[in-house]
Amino acid sequence: MTSTLLNRVIIALSFLGMFVAGVLSYSAAMRVDVPCRADGIVNCAGVTTSEASKLFGVSVAYIGFAVYAGILTLAIIRSRNSGGLWKKAATAGFWMTGIGLAFSIYLQTISVTQLREICEWCLTSACTMLILFILHGMVNQFGEEPVPEDKDEVKVRFFRTKNDMTVVAVGAVMALAAFGFTASGMTKEMNAEIPGMKLAGVTAADIITDPNRVGGNPDAKVAIIEVADILCPACRASYDDYHKLLDKYNGKVKHYFVLFPLFNLQGHENSAVAAAAAQFAANEGKFWPFMDEAFSKSNEERVKTYDGVVGILGDIGLSTKKFKEELKGDALVDQVNNDFNMCTSKIKVSGTPTFILAVEGQPLRAYQLNGLKTALESPSVQQALK
Repeated sequence: MTSTLLNRVIIALSFLGMFVAGVLSYSAAMRVDVPCRADGIVNCAGVTTSEASKLFGVSVAYIGFAVYAGILTLAIIRSRNSGGLWKKAATAGFWMTGIGLAFSIYLQTISVTQLREICEWCLTSACTMLILFILHGMVNQFGEEPVPEDKDEVKVRFFRTKNDMTVVAVGAVMALAAFGFTASGMTKEMNAEIPGMKLAGVTAADIITDPNRVGGNPDAKVAIIEVADILCPACRASYDDYHKLLDKYNGKVKHYFVLFPLFNLQGHENSAVAAAAAQFAANEGKFWPFMDEAFSKSNEERVKTYDGVVGILGDIGLSTKKFKEELKGDALVDQVNNDFNMCTSKIKVSGTPTFILAVEGQPLRAYQLNGLKTALESPSVQQALK
């Protein structure tokens, strides 16, 4: 295989990388999950919303897209130039993909060893970068493909460039079409009702059982019920946006929090203790101050440990001694179990966070956050908000 053909493969793979990074970037920007099967190991949402998915506060998906765009640019430069500039573009591509591969390996190591979850999209990007690195190594080893002595150099270079640009055009069309199709599906998914939940015949009163966890206007015709786990990365990522939404409808909605500790998942081992602490704070009249502290980015690591959760209770002025004593009994645990059993057995919550919209005179509906925002703008809900 010649360096010219290798360069065309690099162009095609650059578009693949831009598509993958573009989908991940869209997910980060719109706060919507990428299409992904979820099981005990694969959890794209958990990986893409973790702190490890950011570099100096910037999503690594954005950086990845820029890197793939840079690799494509260098490939186009090689297709349109020769000599010293070709060599510089080949060398730059080798180093760019090498650094990209090293960073991808680092991210995958964090994903496996610390998060103990993997993201199929992130893994695809890492594999793409590996192949690109190998191809750039081959391009540098082969060197620029010479023009045969019996051929017209101008014509040969013209047709090589023409063929390369055809690959660019086809790659761009295919990548844009694939991205548009995927992004459209993601948008529909985030705006649609969550399927599979058992809400028929269930009323808001069946779920809102603890007045100490009610916020907003208790007499509002519209209630929003958040089902979440304090240690859930997606729940933590959406917390601020959700409360900005509540501020937008301040005085017009009632909101409630259902404690759903997913303690059987990796990274959520302390979620039952965190939920018990939240219920303790509710019983003491300080539920929302506790939740604001627990969901604060500065306390992301503290909530993962027993001592950290106890410390947060102390920070908001509650008796840590009393909490430890009550945790040994059944009453506090039973209150959390009531929520947990309702989620697993009665309404069949399939993931967190889930937002249940309860409008007076209408059946309950469940959404992701973006779907909730859309639903609140619907005429029937707007009428109830007046």
